[in-house]
Amino acid sequence: MKIPHLTHIVQAMQQTDFYPHAVTSVTHLETHISHVFLTGPYAYKVKKHVDFGFLDFSTLEKRGKYCRSEVNLNRRLSKNIYLAVEKITYDDGLISLSGRGRTIEYAVKMVQLRDARAMSQLLEGSGVPPQAVEALARRLVRFYETAFINSGIDVAELLAATWMNCEDNFRRVQEFSGTLFDEKKIQMVRKASRTFFDENKRLFQERIEQGFIRDCHGDLRTEHIYFTEDGIQIIDCIEFSERLRRLDIVSDLAFLIMDLDYRGFSAMGFQLLKTYMDLTRDADAAVLLNFYKCYRAIVRLKVSCLRLQELDPKSDTGKLVLKDIQTYAGLAHHYAVLFSRPRLWVVCGMPASGKSTVAGALAMKRGIQVFHSDVIRKALFRKIPGNEGAMPYGEGIYSEQATSLTYQQLLVVAKEALQQGSSVVIDATFQTRQRRLAACCLAREMSASILFVECQAPDSLIRKRLLQRETESSVSDARLFHFQAFKERFEPMDDIDQAIHISIDTSKPLKECLFDIFRFELIAF
Repeated sequence: MKIPHLTHIVQAMQQTDFYPHAVTSVTHLETHISHVFLTGPYAYKVKKHVDFGFLDFSTLEKRGKYCRSEVNLNRRLSKNIYLAVEKITYDDGLISLSGRGRTIEYAVKMVQLRDARAMSQLLEGSGVPPQAVEALARRLVRFYETAFINSGIDVAELLAATWMNCEDNFRRVQEFSGTLFDEKKIQMVRKASRTFFDENKRLFQERIEQGFIRDCHGDLRTEHIYFTEDGIQIIDCIEFSERLRRLDIVSDLAFLIMDLDYRGFSAMGFQLLKTYMDLTRDADAAVLLNFYKCYRAIVRLKVSCLRLQELDPKSDTGKLVLKDIQTYAGLAHHYAVLFSRPRLWVVCGMPASGKSTVAGALAMKRGIQVFHSDVIRKALFRKIPGNEGAMPYGEGIYSEQATSLTYQQLLVVAKEALQQGSSVVIDATFQTRQRRLAACCLAREMSASILFVECQAPDSLIRKRLLQRETESSVSDARLFHFQAFKERFEPMDDIDQAIHISIDTSKPLKECLFDIFRFELIAF
């Protein structure tokens, strides 16, 4: 018996009398991997006979398997939407839905959601209010908390898979380079992504060990999110690859945030991530966001290129897809510039305000160098006799001339790191506007971003910390009797733009201080 081609199945499913329920009209939609038929009460999805390497629907058996996976997996984030897997049968020349005869295809049967309630449509019309975005973030956090995690996971294997997912996308995209987008820019993105991954392997490994890798959605975009009378419904997760679904939570969120950038709603994306961070206290989310947004932009670039292969580039749809290709390539390059641009972190404040502790922890968390003014000062003047121990304010190695030399050397070593393309933390009081201006000038000269972290603490706590130095070893020579002079001479930091200046209270736990810094960084950059 000759089996009908998929084309014949598609033709049959566009007829109103194909369905066992009342249908007045059928709308046929097509993506690069499926055919969708909207009948009014229900939607039916049939998978194409394709094999892209990362996705294989080439046999009936595989299509049936992935239809069943699609129903089961999508029930995690939706309620009463995914109903069943229906057989498409063929008997005596008739193609039927769950009829008699041989099974020739499978279709996922879903409740048809109203287009007007899709997040993508709402953004173009009435908008999505902040409380709805917060509710979405809460819904996703609950999902991630319960999403499957393999406790016996091989860290090395998953670490390799993290980069393999990125590299697979670059390889596929490279097939289309030269004509559809700027190849040099994408090569820059590839190199920057590899560098970021290599330099942050310890962070990626920690994420795996701490359980941030979950069985996620994998294709979290605004067109897959619906705000309905029955609550938030999220559909169309990746069913065809556990590897592409087994992700860092931030990677999953980054897809949605990138999609909001693409649609011109970046502020909403930041609100989404900020709410996620506030709910989970996941400080690393800000560190990883642009890397994963870049990865997601390359995913969409790849999908758009594959879609264009099926279209006439001069058709209206072809022109829209070609525009998407340009947009996603541009977004990927933009994100790569952001996460590869070196940053000068200036951690400053009164002596004993906790700045050296914060600076060291910040540098360790980011895997970058930290330079402490106290260490540099002692190295510069170690051969001068009589410089050991506390001394009167502004004398000896703490004279104005010695202090100026110390700050000059501090900026020299910072410049050397920035010249290598590396971010760096510098730790000093930076009590004068002149010295803060010098740091800003260095950042401009090196085309680096800059962020001032001003450490503060109640006077009583600073006094207590200074008093402890009488009996505990410290590289700093600042003591309790210096306190008042330092306080009187510390010039307020009103000269620094609030967009790049955060004040933190170091009486709080160090982990909370770092969280506040990284959340602020998210907003600033």
